[in-house]
Amino acid sequence: MPQPSGERNRTGLIVGYAAISAVAWTLAVGAAIAWNWHHEKEAAYAAATVDARAQFAKDVIYRRWNADHGGVYVPITAETQPNPYLSMVDNRDIETTAGQQLTLINPAYMTRQVHELGFITEHLHGHITSLNPIRPLNKPDDWERRALETLEAGGTEVTSIEPIHNELHLRFMGSLITEESCLKCHAQQGYQVGQVRGGISVSVPLSPYLLIAQGNGLRMLISYSVLWLLGLLGLFAGALWMVQQIRRLSQAEHQLREVAARSAQLDTIRQTTATLAHEINNPLTGIIANLQSAREAGAPAVLNSEILDETLRAAYRIRDAVKKLGAVQDLAFRSYTEKTNIIDIHGQPGERDMG
Repeated sequence: MPQPSGERNRTGLIVGYAAISAVAWTLAVGAAIAWNWHHEKEAAYAAATVDARAQFAKDVIYRRWNADHGGVYVPITAETQPNPYLSMVDNRDIETTAGQQLTLINPAYMTRQVHELGFITEHLHGHITSLNPIRPLNKPDDWERRALETLEAGGTEVTSIEPIHNELHLRFMGSLITEESCLKCHAQQGYQVGQVRGGISVSVPLSPYLLIAQGNGLRMLISYSVLWLLGLLGLFAGALWMVQQIRRLSQAEHQLREVAARSAQLDTIRQTTATLAHEINNPLTGIIANLQSAREAGAPAVLNSEILDETLRAAYRIRDAVKKLGAVQDLAFRSYTEKTNIIDIHGQPGERDMG
């Protein structure tokens, strides 16, 4: 059975709204996934920054300890030779009463050795540098130079994501402020207490942090995918329910239209019957009355009793048919000729009560 145009239009609207809602839901879930993935990456960068800042703080603390003690003496070895940049310092090299040769390790020398050891054992990247280094090998690279310029302009720290040996690193640099204990080695460079004399750069590989972020992102993706699928199922179920309701409503409207049409037909029949009743009943009443009077008075031989009875039965039939036609409550038809049906007035409800 084809759908009525009104039902098709309303069904089309529901399907269209469901499709638009599905697209909007998909975009919303996609946006949520993108935002959360961005947040996960930012969290990874933040965690790497915290670790880099902790490494920098540790370097500053043990440097301050060294400087507060005026440096420390360690045995001279193949790896630890006297620092040529401390030649102006008195007692750079000393000998113990037992004859062991010792050399002075200042904060910068100690920091460099710690960074070298950290790189060998833990792949930690650290570098002490300055725009005016005493040791030429402490000169900054391009990134460190820009960071030092930022620090000397008043910044406290600089961070960015940079590739190092084809791997992403978080690069961090914090400033080294000149303190009174620093002037033992750096007074000749003209530094004063409170000035930025350099910085320590720390490079943290991002792969471990991004791996954690990817794991979190995968779990998030699965969760959002399940939520997205449930949302689509809900939209589909809701659209299907609404289509079914529209179909039921359309069927009810069709039935109401049929009832209204039948009611209009009945009204037409009643109006026609009222007209017939007016045009037929009045003369028919006279005919019946005259025939009854003739029968009671004794009719001429030509109008014998059988003829009068037959005529009265025909008149009564006309009268009863008009009454039944006026009482029609539903349209029921019966065959009249091969190509014609007529209203069945004898099979109407309550016919027996009309007596």
